[in-house]
Amino acid sequence: MRDLDEFITVKQAITEKGFDSSVMPLFPNSKDNLSSLVGKNLKFNNVEIGPRVTARLDGQQVTTEMNTYRRRYIYEALKLFVTDNRNDRENRSSS
Repeated sequence: MRDLDEFITVKQAITEKGFDSSVMPLFPNSKDNLSSLVGKNLKFNNVEIGPRVTARLDGQQVTTEMNTYRRRYIYEALKLFVTDNRNDRENRSSS
């Protein structure tokens, strides 16, 4: 079991959960990918930020500093977008 209080990047949490960080769950309303949406949600909710780490952004070769957050809060934010996206697809296919 992973330590839910450990500080990790959003990208790492998405990988741990087996999701694709490059998908755009709110497209066409938003072109933000899953990583970006989760990060914005965490920032909006003033979630505690941990130490910054250097990593590569999705699809980029250049490294940049990224925020880290507690694993538990990233997992909670992921549920908002991944679950909603799956429900939207199911609702559309049953119509």
